[in-house]
Amino acid sequence: MLDDTGPDARRLRELSRALEDIGDHAQAARTRFNLLSLHDTASDRASEAYVLARRERRKGDLAAAGRAPERARTAVGLGSPAPDADVAGRHRRGLGRLITEEHLELTLATAGVGDADLARARSAYARILLDTMGKESARALSALSTQAKRAVAGV
Repeated sequence: MLDDTGPDARRLRELSRALEDIGDHAQAARTRFNLLSLHDTASDRASEAYVLARRERRKGDLAAAGRAPERARTAVGLGSPAPDADVAGRHRRGLGRLITEEHLELTLATAGVGDADLARARSAYARILLDTMGKESARALSALSTQAKRAVAGV
């Protein structure tokens, strides 16, 4: 089905959810990767990259999971002006929280397999993201952030 879907965003999104529901994380991630290329706005690309990172992490491909958040950071303008007028505001609220949460989860996963370099890199990006988001969103992630810091220190 995935090979025959083509550039139909709605169908790809539905297929990705169905594949994840049945536990086929590899195909769900492949579907999201295809879906990511269809988005025009920075907000949509950042949201889709976050979902892709989560799917890649769940399938166990930590290297691919690490590449997806890079796309999300680029889309929200980390280190440069935000490409969309509304993306900076969305980053300070829900979107930034999701992207940062995925960085922290990836930090835990990479520390868990003993990849200290990647764990430290993910942790550093998470810290930058935490510093750029709204205080309420950052507070909501404080427990996960502390857990990630401890995991990195233990590697």
